[in-house]
Amino acid sequence: AALPAARAQAPAPGGSMPPELELRGLMLRGKQALEIEEYQTARGIFERAVALAPSSPETHYLLARALAGLKQVKLAATEYRKTLDLKPGHAGSLLGLASIAEGTGDYDEAERDYKAAIAAGSRERAQRALASLLARIGRRDEAESILTGLLKANPSDADSRFELGLARALNGDCEGAIPELRRVVQAQPRRIPALFQLGNCLSRTGKKDEAAQVLEDFQKVSREEKERIDRERQVHFLLLAADNLAEAGNLDGAIAKAREATRTDPSSSRAQAFLGSLLSEAGRDPEALDALLEASRLEPGDAMTLTETGRLLVLAGRIPEAIDYLQRATKADVNLPAPHRFLAILYMQAGRKAEAEKERAAFIRLTSHP
Repeated sequence: AALPAARAQAPAPGGSMPPELELRGLMLRGKQALEIEEYQTARGIFERAVALAPSSPETHYLLARALAGLKQVKLAATEYRKTLDLKPGHAGSLLGLASIAEGTGDYDEAERDYKAAIAAGSRERAQRALASLLARIGRRDEAESILTGLLKANPSDADSRFELGLARALNGDCEGAIPELRRVVQAQPRRIPALFQLGNCLSRTGKKDEAAQVLEDFQKVSREEKERIDRERQVHFLLLAADNLAEAGNLDGAIAKAREATRTDPSSSRAQAFLGSLLSEAGRDPEALDALLEASRLEPGDAMTLTETGRLLVLAGRIPEAIDYLQRATKADVNLPAPHRFLAILYMQAGRKAEAEKERAAFIRLTSHP
């Protein structure tokens, strides 16, 4: 089953969902499914996205990530290669292929792909991954050279510092690993792998009291992270149920499920946005606007929620606020056409012809296809 993909997004006035908004909705929901490791859900969403946009490298790439999460590595590799056919040098796909090769024990192939990703522009991420591989296969000096070089260029790079600490720990050098891991934990107190590795190294070097405290922190943060993911999964299935109820014509039942999702996780902008879209569909625009304003507060960078909030502000006669939300939407996603369309209409109605023409031109540019 797939997460509700389009209902919470801004519809075209008086019409059905434009294909570009449907695709963006799918991409948003699919990425959310990836974040909570609902890989089967993500696979279904991105298969739909690929059907909508078969020439988009990003749809194939995200489908590959979902397949990789399901351990379907052959299918994942096929999608990574399709991405590379559409966009040669796609660094994420090169990294994905390298990770698959590393996981299957083909270290030479993995090294080649990591180096190709570095050449393609994914320098820091690919260099860290290559260093991790080299440390695993006993080429410690090369691994440390890469990581110390990254840290020299950016001493606040916690990811490279963690990899350096991990490389040393895996090679039995806990005394050398501890200072690096301590600095990672100081910068990122909730980084679970760093807490675990630091606790282990402290224990192995006889620092029992500090080890006990760090491992207690590790257990606490791990527990809290599990609870967070569980809440997100509950929200996911409640919104799926709400979507199914709405599709069956039971809008009141759908709204009740969406409200349950907002109670399950009051910090979920996704649940608030979905509730707002259902309320709007039911003609309850004032309640819908309240939900969408809350969703925008929780996630100020969600361009589609900002756009739908702006649309409802227009209907409420709150034009200056609507313009503010729509302008924020254009900044949050420079490739989203809908807010430009709404702004063009509002500016024209206000007699601001130059601004209206600018927004109209942006809308035409973003919806034109070669």
